[in-house]
Amino acid sequence: QDADRQEELQRRMGELYTQRGQDADRQEKLLTRLQQVSKSCIAPVNESQLVLPALPASLSVPRFSNRVNKLPAPSDWQRDAFRRCHSDLKETGSYPTVHRKLWEWCMALSLLEEWAPGFARGKVVKPMQALGIAAGTEPFLFLLASRGINVTATDIYGKGSFAIDTAFGEVLTPNMSVLRTFSRGIRGWGGKLGFRYLDALRIHAIYSKPTWDIVFSFSSIEHFGGRSKTEKVVEMMANVVQPGGILVLTTELVVAGSMIHLELQEGNEIHEFLTAELLQQHVIAAATRVGLELIEPIDFTMERGVLGHAWDYQVSLQRESNCPLPHLVLNDLAMHGGAYTSIFIAFQRPV
Repeated sequence: QDADRQEELQRRMGELYTQRGQDADRQEKLLTRLQQVSKSCIAPVNESQLVLPALPASLSVPRFSNRVNKLPAPSDWQRDAFRRCHSDLKETGSYPTVHRKLWEWCMALSLLEEWAPGFARGKVVKPMQALGIAAGTEPFLFLLASRGINVTATDIYGKGSFAIDTAFGEVLTPNMSVLRTFSRGIRGWGGKLGFRYLDALRIHAIYSKPTWDIVFSFSSIEHFGGRSKTEKVVEMMANVVQPGGILVLTTELVVAGSMIHLELQEGNEIHEFLTAELLQQHVIAAATRVGLELIEPIDFTMERGVLGHAWDYQVSLQRESNCPLPHLVLNDLAMHGGAYTSIFIAFQRPV
């Protein structure tokens, strides 16, 4: 009987080793494929191609504990505020999601934790009103409301090219079950978040007085139809910021090449890419013209290693889920003549 059991055990062990070998082969093939995809995603940008302005010999001391007006950098993920942001947005994997879109939201969170007393604890000292322009259904809206801010999100909900992936018309119907599908599990926002249909080019028709503590727009001003319209919208947003309030903007900044604008295939939409010079002319000038001031000078430093890991824009359109992080720069030099990243800009109206 012992001999029979031993023979049966050896047979089963043989089957197990055979299965392990097959699994190892499959795993090796999968790993090889993922490595091939990863390599095809990466298109390094040469430093000689940069078109960023020269930095002064020394930048002023940041107003807050970390610099605010800047380009994304992997070191930003070392901030405590970024860790809280990841936790709140349910980004709880073993490795931080070093992605420029998440960076935009976490940068805003980092700023607000120092600018708004009590915000970090979810209990702001005084009632605050925030207005989001072209806000879609971004998780940041729910996060902001969960921290005690009264948020009004506006967009052309249900219309335009973003109606199928972010500006869903369903949010205009007050249905909590629908809103929960966009909240990433964030809690505590009920009663503090509302949605309203508003074309950004007509902000002045609805909001014309400086009554908002916080006005924000993430990666949207480049979609408003060209520089003159971008400038108009930024000026209207700045106009409704009350004394002591802030305007927070992110947009896409050309860091290499000569990309100026790109006409997308969906209808006649113009996706505007700004260089640092055009950013000054059409965004910063528009806000300062109506009384706002930059919270601090902009730091255009690109952290070492970021350019070498730029994503190929055309490849990432098809394979983003398989492209390796970090994702901070998109290289579209081959197709449209430029590489770009996000930039965070915060203004304040003096008291």
